[in-house]
Amino acid sequence: MIKIDKNYLFYKHLSIPSSELRISIVAGCNMKCSYCHNEGQGEFSQKRLAIKDIEEIIILGKQFGITKIRLTGGEPFIHPDIFEIIELIKVKYKIINFGINTNGTLLTKETIIKLKEIEINNIVIGFDYFNSSISKNSYKGKSSEQIKDVIYSIKDIGLNVQVASVYLNKDIENLINIVEWCITNNILIKILELVDESIVNSINVDFINMIEVITKKFSLTLGKTVATNEIYGIHHSGSRVLFFHSHCKVRECHECSLMHMRITSSGNAKPCILRNDTEFKILGGNGYQNMLKAIHNLGNPPENLVK
Repeated sequence: MIKIDKNYLFYKHLSIPSSELRISIVAGCNMKCSYCHNEGQGEFSQKRLAIKDIEEIIILGKQFGITKIRLTGGEPFIHPDIFEIIELIKVKYKIINFGINTNGTLLTKETIIKLKEIEINNIVIGFDYFNSSISKNSYKGKSSEQIKDVIYSIKDIGLNVQVASVYLNKDIENLINIVEWCITNNILIKILELVDESIVNSINVDFINMIEVITKKFSLTLGKTVATNEIYGIHHSGSRVLFFHSHCKVRECHECSLMHMRITSSGNAKPCILRNDTEFKILGGNGYQNMLKAIHNLGNPPENLVK
């Protein structure tokens, strides 16, 4: 029997936003992208969640209405039990909407076949450079052509694959090439603004200019998402281009709070990637009460640090 906090009416929300749990199963990564916030976990480490931890997190999450899970890292595929974890989520707990964020470097035809057999719903691959010796802004990794081949293999086997591309160094020509390739191959692309701790009064002008250039170049029809007020474009072929500006920089914490609940590889609920004082341990007891506290702190700006 779960003991519900007698003060539960204090909490403004009692469910996880968008019903989505974003779980960093491992803090380490085989790449070192310069811009990576590592889900707010700080430096890369060997920390990882055990299968029993993930099961405890799922059981708890279901009490707060989750219907979606996304595995992140670090790099999820360096976790030694990655396929057991996927089966746990997809087969045992029957999470219908389930995806993974990855850099794609560890995906082989064999692993892609396994993912197909488990019927994973969505794979998002980070891909920043259209033609480079390393596909992302890292000093190590695989080439752009190798990652494109991985994406082709995922598509060919019938799995849903998306591209997440960080807009780097105002390199619009590189981005145009990536967008054109995605549209040609009917792959949804998410274009991301860099996240850091700076505070600005409005969305970055360079990012807005980039949206205008991409929109004009590909004759996109623009709209906005209902939940988070993000701009997206639809090509006449039906391909979609999503533009994600940094909510952190403009402190749109109220919109960020509608996205998901983040769980770190230490087993902590982390409502804000820029704060450490609002992390709440949800493993090993008091998970229900601590998840309530985490949900209550969604949208709590970094400036509200507890002294």
